[in-house]
Amino acid sequence: MPTPILAPIVSAAVRNVLQTQFSLPTEPLDQLPSVATGYAATLYGSVVLFGSRVRGDICLSLPDALADTLVARMLGLPDSSAASDADKRDLAGEFCNMLSGQIGAALTDSGYLNDLGTPQVTRERADLADAGPSESRFEGGWACAGHPFSLSLSLRFEPHESQNPQR
Repeated sequence: MPTPILAPIVSAAVRNVLQTQFSLPTEPLDQLPSVATGYAATLYGSVVLFGSRVRGDICLSLPDALADTLVARMLGLPDSSAASDADKRDLAGEFCNMLSGQIGAALTDSGYLNDLGTPQVTRERADLADAGPSESRFEGGWACAGHPFSLSLSLRFEPHESQNPQR
């Protein structure tokens, strides 16, 4: 069973979640967006994905301005509405969870059964460690409602037992 290619899985998850849940289109970016500076400029959501043959992290970097728009969409308010910090943190966790759920489902369809941890949201960036030789890494950026955001995955896939050579 081949290791899944992460780029199309992640791109489909981003497109599906933003279109279905928020009625917003997305555009992929040619390069990762730069990280906004200053406290309260960016939210970071992360979810651990784990299973017997896959383990890793899914990390979202979401600017406050996009969080405001997404909260407004969830609550049926004008897109220009400003959300409370608590609402933005809740949104970042839920958005990360929705994306992780779509990614996890696609990995399950590829033969890598998995579960998801509880989303964690912070205001401090936790960079992913350098990928090891057996890890698959993906980092991508998109624009939505005029704001860039990024999603990073670092996953380790274990081969299926039938792929292990006999000793």
